[in-house]
Amino acid sequence: MIRKRSVAALIACCLSLGLLPIAEAGANTYGKNNTHIVQDLSGMDVAAPQKAERIVSLIPAVTQIVIALGGGDRLAAISGYGNMKGLEVIYPPIARIPSITKMSGIDSRVNFEELMTLRPDVVFCMGRGQSAQIEALGIPALDMLVNNYDQLKKAVLIIGEMIGPGSLKKSVEYNAILDRNLARVRTVTDRMPLSDRPKVYYVWGADVLSTSGANTLVDDWIRYSGGVNIVGRVNGGGSGSAHLSIEQIVKENPDIIIIGGVNNAASMRTIQSNPVWSGIKAVKNHRVYSNPSGVFPWDRLGTDSTLQVLWAAKLFHPDKFKDISIENETKAYYKKLYNYALTDGEVQLMLQGNQHWPDLSPAVKHSK
Repeated sequence: MIRKRSVAALIACCLSLGLLPIAEAGANTYGKNNTHIVQDLSGMDVAAPQKAERIVSLIPAVTQIVIALGGGDRLAAISGYGNMKGLEVIYPPIARIPSITKMSGIDSRVNFEELMTLRPDVVFCMGRGQSAQIEALGIPALDMLVNNYDQLKKAVLIIGEMIGPGSLKKSVEYNAILDRNLARVRTVTDRMPLSDRPKVYYVWGADVLSTSGANTLVDDWIRYSGGVNIVGRVNGGGSGSAHLSIEQIVKENPDIIIIGGVNNAASMRTIQSNPVWSGIKAVKNHRVYSNPSGVFPWDRLGTDSTLQVLWAAKLFHPDKFKDISIENETKAYYKKLYNYALTDGEVQLMLQGNQHWPDLSPAVKHSK
Protein backbone atom coordinates (compact mmCIF):
# COMPACT_ATOMS: atom_id res chain seq x y z
CA MET A 1 0.00 0.00 0.00
CA ILE A 2 1.19 3.52 -0.71
CA ARG A 3 1.03 5.85 2.24
CA LYS A 4 -1.00 9.05 1.99
CA ARG A 5 2.12 11.17 2.16
CA SER A 6 3.24 9.53 -1.11
CA VAL A 7 0.31 10.93 -3.09
CA ALA A 8 1.88 14.36 -3.56
CA ALA A 9 5.13 12.76 -4.67
CA LEU A 10 3.21 10.52 -7.08
CA ILE A 11 1.42 13.47 -8.67
CA ALA A 12 4.65 15.47 -8.96
CA CYS A 13 6.41 12.50 -10.53
CA CYS A 14 3.63 11.95 -13.07
CA LEU A 15 3.55 15.62 -13.99
CA SER A 16 7.30 15.68 -14.56
CA LEU A 17 7.03 12.68 -16.87
CA GLY A 18 4.04 14.00 -18.80
CA LEU A 19 1.67 11.33 -17.52
CA LEU A 20 -1.27 13.41 -16.35
CA PRO A 21 -3.83 14.67 -18.88
CA ILE A 22 -2.89 18.00 -20.42
CA ALA A 23 -5.23 18.00 -23.40
CA GLU A 24 -8.56 16.54 -24.38
CA ALA A 25 -8.17 15.05 -27.84
CA GLY A 26 -11.60 13.49 -28.28
CA ALA A 27 -12.28 9.86 -29.07
CA ASN A 28 -9.39 7.57 -29.95
CA THR A 29 -9.62 6.25 -33.51
CA TYR A 30 -9.57 2.68 -32.20
CA GLY A 31 -11.24 3.07 -28.84
CA LYS A 32 -13.74 5.02 -26.77
CA ASN A 33 -11.35 6.36 -24.15
CA ASN A 34 -10.53 10.05 -24.05
CA THR A 35 -6.91 10.76 -24.86
CA HIS A 36 -4.15 12.79 -23.31
CA ILE A 37 -0.59 13.58 -24.28
CA VAL A 38 2.13 11.15 -23.21
CA GLN A 39 5.82 11.67 -23.95
CA ASP A 40 7.32 8.33 -24.96
CA LEU A 41 10.93 7.24 -24.44
CA SER A 42 12.08 8.83 -27.71
CA GLY A 43 10.74 12.20 -26.52
CA MET A 44 7.77 12.19 -28.88
CA ASP A 45 4.43 13.54 -27.66
CA VAL A 46 1.72 11.00 -28.43
CA ALA A 47 -2.05 11.34 -28.00
CA ALA A 48 -2.83 8.14 -26.09
CA PRO A 49 -5.87 6.93 -24.12
CA GLN A 50 -6.08 7.77 -20.45
CA LYS A 51 -6.98 4.14 -19.85
CA ALA A 52 -6.01 1.41 -22.32
CA GLU A 53 -8.40 -1.53 -22.42
CA ARG A 54 -6.68 -3.24 -25.37
CA ILE A 55 -2.88 -3.22 -25.40
CA VAL A 56 -0.53 -4.66 -27.99
CA SER A 57 3.08 -5.09 -26.84
CA LEU A 58 5.79 -5.55 -29.45
CA ILE A 59 8.60 -5.84 -26.87
CA PRO A 60 8.76 -9.04 -24.79
CA ALA A 61 10.19 -7.20 -21.80
CA VAL A 62 7.37 -4.64 -21.91
CA THR A 63 4.86 -7.50 -22.06
CA GLN A 64 6.39 -8.71 -18.81
CA ILE A 65 6.09 -5.22 -17.27
CA VAL A 66 2.40 -5.04 -18.23
CA ILE A 67 1.82 -8.37 -16.49
CA ALA A 68 3.86 -7.35 -13.43
CA LEU A 69 1.68 -4.26 -13.02
CA GLY A 70 -1.55 -6.27 -13.17
CA GLY A 71 -2.49 -5.58 -16.78
CA GLY A 72 -2.12 -9.04 -18.28
CA ASP A 73 -5.84 -9.21 -19.08
CA ARG A 74 -5.49 -6.05 -21.21
CA LEU A 75 -3.04 -7.67 -23.64
CA ALA A 76 -4.79 -8.18 -26.98
CA ALA A 77 -1.60 -9.42 -28.68
CA ILE A 78 2.14 -9.60 -28.06
CA SER A 79 5.36 -10.13 -29.99
CA GLY A 80 5.87 -13.51 -28.37
CA TYR A 81 7.98 -14.32 -25.36
CA GLY A 82 10.35 -16.84 -26.90
CA ASN A 83 11.40 -19.62 -24.57
CA MET A 84 10.81 -17.57 -21.43
CA LYS A 85 9.07 -20.38 -19.60
CA GLY A 86 9.57 -18.56 -16.30
CA LEU A 87 6.96 -16.04 -17.41
CA GLU A 88 4.56 -18.84 -18.29
CA VAL A 89 5.03 -20.36 -14.83
CA ILE A 90 4.32 -17.07 -13.07
CA TYR A 91 1.48 -16.08 -15.41
CA PRO A 92 0.04 -19.10 -17.28
CA PRO A 93 -2.49 -17.05 -19.36
CA ILE A 94 0.45 -15.65 -21.36
CA ALA A 95 0.39 -18.87 -23.39
CA ARG A 96 -3.08 -18.00 -24.73
CA ILE A 97 -2.30 -14.45 -25.90
CA PRO A 98 -1.80 -14.38 -29.69
CA SER A 99 1.49 -13.32 -31.21
CA ILE A 100 1.33 -10.63 -33.86
CA THR A 101 4.92 -10.90 -35.14
CA LYS A 102 6.79 -13.46 -37.19
CA MET A 103 9.73 -13.31 -34.84
CA SER A 104 10.43 -11.62 -31.51
CA GLY A 105 12.99 -8.97 -30.70
CA ILE A 106 14.47 -6.10 -32.68
CA ASP A 107 13.93 -7.88 -36.02
CA SER A 108 10.23 -8.47 -35.39
CA ARG A 109 8.05 -8.19 -38.48
CA VAL A 110 4.61 -6.98 -37.51
CA ASN A 111 1.50 -8.26 -39.24
CA PHE A 112 -0.08 -4.85 -39.78
CA GLU A 113 -3.34 -6.18 -41.21
CA GLU A 114 -3.90 -8.32 -38.14
CA LEU A 115 -2.90 -5.41 -35.91
CA MET A 116 -5.64 -3.22 -37.40
CA THR A 117 -8.30 -5.90 -36.90
CA LEU A 118 -7.40 -6.02 -33.17
CA ARG A 119 -8.36 -2.34 -32.78
CA PRO A 120 -5.88 -1.67 -29.96
CA ASP A 121 -6.05 1.41 -27.77
CA VAL A 122 -2.25 1.61 -27.73
CA VAL A 123 0.77 -0.26 -29.06
CA PHE A 124 4.09 -0.39 -27.19
CA CYS A 125 6.87 -0.39 -29.79
CA MET A 126 10.51 -1.38 -30.26
CA GLY A 127 11.98 1.97 -31.26
CA ARG A 128 10.83 5.10 -33.02
CA GLY A 129 10.88 3.56 -36.50
CA GLN A 130 8.31 0.94 -35.51
CA SER A 131 6.08 3.40 -33.66
CA ALA A 132 6.05 5.77 -36.67
CA GLN A 133 4.82 2.95 -38.91
CA ILE A 134 1.97 2.16 -36.57
CA GLU A 135 1.05 5.80 -36.03
CA ALA A 136 0.58 6.03 -39.80
CA LEU A 137 -2.26 3.54 -39.40
CA GLY A 138 -4.03 5.88 -36.98
CA ILE A 139 -3.16 3.80 -33.92
CA PRO A 140 -1.53 5.41 -30.85
CA ALA A 141 2.00 4.00 -30.64
CA LEU A 142 4.68 4.63 -28.01
CA ASP A 143 8.39 3.98 -28.35
CA MET A 144 9.16 2.00 -25.20
CA LEU A 145 12.70 0.82 -25.96
CA VAL A 146 14.59 1.21 -22.67
CA ASN A 147 18.30 2.07 -22.63
CA ASN A 148 18.95 2.85 -18.96
CA TYR A 149 17.45 2.68 -15.48
CA ASP A 150 15.91 6.15 -15.67
CA GLN A 151 14.06 5.15 -18.85
CA LEU A 152 12.98 1.89 -17.22
CA LYS A 153 11.36 3.83 -14.39
CA LYS A 154 9.62 6.14 -16.84
CA ALA A 155 8.36 3.18 -18.90
CA VAL A 156 6.97 1.51 -15.78
CA LEU A 157 5.10 4.70 -14.83
CA ILE A 158 3.69 5.19 -18.33
CA ILE A 159 2.40 1.62 -18.45
CA GLY A 160 0.99 1.75 -14.94
CA GLU A 161 -0.84 4.99 -15.65
CA MET A 162 -2.40 3.59 -18.82
CA ILE A 163 -3.67 0.45 -17.08
CA GLY A 164 -5.31 2.30 -14.19
CA PRO A 165 -4.90 3.74 -10.67
CA GLY A 166 -4.08 0.44 -8.98
CA SER A 167 -1.35 -0.32 -11.50
CA LEU A 168 0.00 3.22 -11.27
CA LYS A 169 0.41 2.77 -7.52
CA LYS A 170 2.16 -0.52 -8.15
CA SER A 171 4.49 1.15 -10.65
CA VAL A 172 5.49 3.73 -8.04
CA GLU A 173 6.12 0.93 -5.55
CA TYR A 174 8.29 -0.87 -8.10
CA ASN A 175 10.33 2.25 -8.80
CA ALA A 176 10.87 2.70 -5.07
CA ILE A 177 12.27 -0.85 -4.87
CA LEU A 178 14.57 -0.16 -7.81
CA ASP A 179 15.78 3.13 -6.30
CA ARG A 180 16.39 1.42 -2.98
CA ASN A 181 18.44 -1.38 -4.54
CA LEU A 182 20.48 1.04 -6.62
CA ALA A 183 21.19 3.20 -3.58
CA ARG A 184 22.09 0.14 -1.50
CA VAL A 185 24.78 -0.77 -4.01
CA ARG A 186 25.98 2.67 -5.07
CA THR A 187 26.50 3.80 -1.50
CA VAL A 188 29.47 1.41 -1.59
CA THR A 189 30.55 1.35 -5.23
CA ASP A 190 30.42 5.05 -6.11
CA ARG A 191 33.42 5.61 -3.83
CA MET A 192 35.48 2.79 -5.36
CA PRO A 193 38.66 3.75 -7.23
CA LEU A 194 39.13 2.34 -10.70
CA SER A 195 41.85 0.02 -9.40
CA ASP A 196 39.33 -1.82 -7.21
CA ARG A 197 36.84 -2.42 -10.00
CA PRO A 198 37.03 -5.69 -11.98
CA LYS A 199 37.08 -5.50 -15.76
CA VAL A 200 33.88 -7.08 -17.08
CA TYR A 201 33.03 -8.44 -20.51
CA TYR A 202 29.34 -8.99 -21.17
CA VAL A 203 28.19 -11.39 -23.92
CA TRP A 204 24.75 -11.13 -25.49
CA GLY A 205 23.37 -14.39 -26.87
CA ALA A 206 25.07 -16.99 -29.05
CA ASP A 207 27.57 -14.60 -30.64
CA VAL A 208 30.42 -14.42 -28.12
CA LEU A 209 31.71 -11.22 -29.74
CA SER A 210 28.38 -9.38 -29.37
CA THR A 211 28.18 -7.04 -26.39
CA SER A 212 26.80 -3.71 -25.10
CA GLY A 213 28.52 -0.36 -24.85
CA ALA A 214 27.65 3.01 -23.38
CA ASN A 215 24.07 4.29 -23.07
CA THR A 216 22.70 0.83 -22.34
CA LEU A 217 21.14 -0.76 -19.29
CA VAL A 218 23.99 -3.29 -19.31
CA ASP A 219 26.58 -0.54 -19.03
CA ASP A 220 24.55 1.01 -16.20
CA TRP A 221 24.46 -2.10 -14.02
CA ILE A 222 28.10 -2.97 -14.62
CA ARG A 223 29.15 0.52 -13.53
CA TYR A 224 26.71 0.84 -10.62
CA SER A 225 27.70 -2.62 -9.34
CA GLY A 226 31.35 -1.64 -9.16
CA GLY A 227 32.74 -3.00 -12.42
CA VAL A 228 34.31 -1.59 -15.59
CA ASN A 229 32.74 -2.44 -18.94
CA ILE A 230 35.69 -3.26 -21.21
CA VAL A 231 33.79 -1.93 -24.23
CA GLY A 232 34.45 1.57 -22.91
CA ARG A 233 38.19 0.87 -23.04
CA VAL A 234 38.22 -0.25 -26.68
CA ASN A 235 38.48 2.42 -29.37
CA GLY A 236 36.91 5.03 -27.11
CA GLY A 237 33.96 2.79 -26.33
CA GLY A 238 30.78 3.09 -28.32
CA SER A 239 27.10 3.51 -27.77
CA GLY A 240 24.45 0.80 -27.81
CA SER A 241 25.11 -2.68 -29.14
CA ALA A 242 28.74 -3.37 -29.96
CA HIS A 243 30.85 -6.03 -31.62
CA LEU A 244 34.45 -6.67 -30.54
CA SER A 245 37.15 -8.77 -32.09
CA ILE A 246 38.62 -11.67 -30.15
CA GLU A 247 41.95 -9.84 -30.29
CA GLN A 248 40.43 -6.84 -28.50
CA ILE A 249 38.93 -9.05 -25.81
CA VAL A 250 42.20 -10.92 -25.27
CA LYS A 251 44.06 -7.62 -25.00
CA GLU A 252 41.63 -6.23 -22.42
CA ASN A 253 41.87 -9.53 -20.48
CA PRO A 254 38.63 -9.20 -18.47
CA ASP A 255 38.48 -10.40 -14.87
CA ILE A 256 34.85 -11.50 -15.24
CA ILE A 257 32.75 -12.64 -18.20
CA ILE A 258 28.95 -12.60 -17.94
CA ILE A 259 26.82 -14.31 -20.57
CA GLY A 260 23.24 -13.16 -21.10
CA GLY A 261 20.61 -13.83 -23.71
CA VAL A 262 18.58 -16.84 -24.74
CA ASN A 263 21.55 -18.87 -25.97
CA ASN A 264 23.89 -18.38 -23.04
CA ALA A 265 24.55 -22.13 -22.72
CA ALA A 266 25.97 -22.23 -26.27
CA SER A 267 28.18 -19.22 -25.57
CA MET A 268 29.39 -20.79 -22.35
CA ARG A 269 30.49 -23.90 -24.24
CA THR A 270 32.28 -21.81 -26.87
CA ILE A 271 34.21 -19.76 -24.34
CA GLN A 272 35.19 -22.71 -22.18
CA SER A 273 36.21 -25.01 -25.04
CA ASN A 274 37.88 -22.68 -27.55
CA PRO A 275 41.64 -22.42 -26.85
CA VAL A 276 41.67 -18.80 -28.04
CA TRP A 277 39.78 -17.87 -24.85
CA SER A 278 41.79 -20.07 -22.49
CA GLY A 279 44.42 -17.46 -21.65
CA ILE A 280 41.90 -14.81 -20.59
CA LYS A 281 41.94 -14.18 -16.84
CA ALA A 282 38.20 -14.78 -16.37
CA VAL A 283 38.44 -18.19 -18.04
CA LYS A 284 41.62 -19.24 -16.21
CA ASN A 285 40.09 -18.25 -12.85
CA HIS A 286 36.70 -19.86 -13.58
CA ARG A 287 34.89 -16.53 -13.43
CA VAL A 288 32.60 -17.00 -16.43
CA TYR A 289 28.93 -16.78 -15.40
CA SER A 290 25.52 -17.22 -16.98
CA ASN A 291 23.36 -14.24 -16.16
CA PRO A 292 20.24 -14.99 -14.07
CA SER A 293 16.90 -15.09 -15.84
CA GLY A 294 13.42 -15.19 -14.34
CA VAL A 295 10.29 -13.97 -16.08
CA PHE A 296 12.79 -12.13 -18.26
CA PRO A 297 16.60 -11.93 -18.30
CA TRP A 298 17.71 -9.86 -15.34
CA ASP A 299 20.36 -8.07 -17.41
CA ARG A 300 17.88 -6.55 -19.86
CA LEU A 301 15.05 -4.03 -19.63
CA GLY A 302 12.42 -6.01 -17.70
CA THR A 303 11.46 -5.38 -14.09
CA ASP A 304 13.86 -8.07 -12.84
CA SER A 305 16.64 -5.57 -13.60
CA THR A 306 16.18 -4.40 -10.02
CA LEU A 307 17.62 -7.77 -8.90
CA GLN A 308 20.46 -7.61 -11.42
CA VAL A 309 22.31 -4.83 -9.67
CA LEU A 310 22.27 -6.75 -6.36
CA TRP A 311 23.45 -9.96 -8.03
CA ALA A 312 26.24 -8.22 -9.96
CA ALA A 313 27.45 -6.21 -6.95
CA LYS A 314 27.79 -9.38 -4.86
CA LEU A 315 29.47 -11.17 -7.78
CA PHE A 316 32.00 -8.37 -8.30
CA HIS A 317 32.62 -7.59 -4.61
CA PRO A 318 31.55 -10.50 -2.37
CA ASP A 319 33.43 -9.17 0.66
CA LYS A 320 31.63 -5.82 0.52
CA PHE A 321 28.13 -7.25 0.07
CA LYS A 322 28.05 -10.14 2.49
CA ASP A 323 24.66 -8.95 3.76
CA ILE A 324 22.97 -9.61 0.39
CA SER A 325 21.26 -12.99 0.04
CA ILE A 326 20.22 -12.98 -3.58
CA GLU A 327 18.03 -16.04 -2.95
CA ASN A 328 16.07 -14.25 -0.22
CA GLU A 329 15.93 -11.02 -2.21
CA THR A 330 14.53 -12.87 -5.22
CA LYS A 331 11.84 -14.65 -3.20
CA ALA A 332 10.75 -11.44 -1.46
CA TYR A 333 10.67 -9.52 -4.74
CA TYR A 334 8.54 -12.08 -6.58
CA LYS A 335 6.14 -12.30 -3.67
CA LYS A 336 5.81 -8.52 -3.61
CA LEU A 337 5.48 -7.93 -7.34
CA TYR A 338 3.66 -11.07 -8.52
CA ASN A 339 2.22 -12.45 -5.28
CA TYR A 340 4.05 -15.64 -6.24
CA ALA A 341 5.94 -17.83 -3.75
CA LEU A 342 9.04 -19.13 -5.51
CA THR A 343 10.36 -22.54 -4.53
CA ASP A 344 14.06 -23.04 -3.83
CA GLY A 345 14.28 -24.96 -7.09
CA GLU A 346 12.75 -22.12 -9.10
CA VAL A 347 15.18 -19.64 -7.58
CA GLN A 348 18.09 -21.88 -8.56
CA LEU A 349 16.77 -22.11 -12.13
CA MET A 350 16.81 -18.34 -12.27
CA LEU A 351 20.29 -17.99 -10.82
CA GLN A 352 21.71 -20.59 -13.19
CA GLY A 353 20.51 -18.54 -16.13
CA ASN A 354 18.44 -21.49 -17.27
CA GLN A 355 15.81 -20.06 -19.58
CA HIS A 356 14.43 -23.47 -20.56
CA TRP A 357 12.07 -23.96 -17.65
CA PRO A 358 10.14 -27.24 -17.46
CA ASP A 359 6.92 -27.26 -19.45
CA LEU A 360 3.96 -25.96 -17.50
CA SER A 361 1.90 -28.62 -15.76
CA PRO A 362 -1.49 -28.46 -13.99
CA ALA A 363 0.39 -28.64 -10.70
CA VAL A 364 2.08 -25.29 -11.24
CA LYS A 365 0.93 -22.84 -8.62
CA HIS A 366 -0.23 -19.39 -9.58
CA SER A 367 -1.67 -16.62 -7.43
CA LYS A 368 -3.89 -14.00 -8.98
